Amino acid sequence: MKTRRRSIMAGTILLSAWLLTGGCVVYDPSYRYIDSYDRDSRPLLFAHLDDHSRPNGVPFLFEHIAARPPFDAEFTYYTHDIVDGAELVIERLSVRYPDGTETDRSNQLPGPLAAERYERWYVEDHEQRKTPSLRATWKVRECVTQKGAFTILVAGTLRQGDRELERFDAAMKCSPYMDTRLYTTWFWWFTLWAGASC
Repeated sequence: MKTRRRSIMAGTILLSAWLLTGGCVVYDPSYRYIDSYDRDSRPLLFAHLDDHSRPNGVPFLFEHIAARPPFDAEFTYYTHDIVDGAELVIERLSVRYPDGTETDRSNQLPGPLAAERYERWYVEDHEQRKTPSLRATWKVRECVTQKGAFTILVAGTLRQGDRELERFDAAMKCSPYMDTRLYTTWFWWFTLWAGASC
């Protein structure tokens, strides 16, 4: 009888806790800022990871929401050297990890990319500026396969026919910042609702 009473009491406590919280959500955002490569904007190279967070676990019981590899990478190349008919040729791209391993992604590189005219807006010395530029973009699927720090090694040339205009050999480092947070499910959904309403 005592055992049954204890079981009912324990079940009541657990049910009350679940009704109050809806379960737990562990949100593990990570901020992956990749260093740019800048030679006085001749050229300027940016890389950005597509690392949207995805849930894992049992909804309304326990969920872990985090970005998980592999991550796609998008690259943007700018130069203030304006030349008609210029093409960007990416010759090599690989990703190096702290354990010494290096993944070659050169087989995923596109062919010559047309460098198109583009007016680049940016802030310098607290002033908004705009500068005529050339721009080219490309994307590498599943570029980064590990969750921690890495360095992207990318090299190429900007050409006009047989003439070489610019050459670059960049090492772009990334040291992710992690910030794990614990929420109740009800508070998590309220946060999402409040964010969508703003």
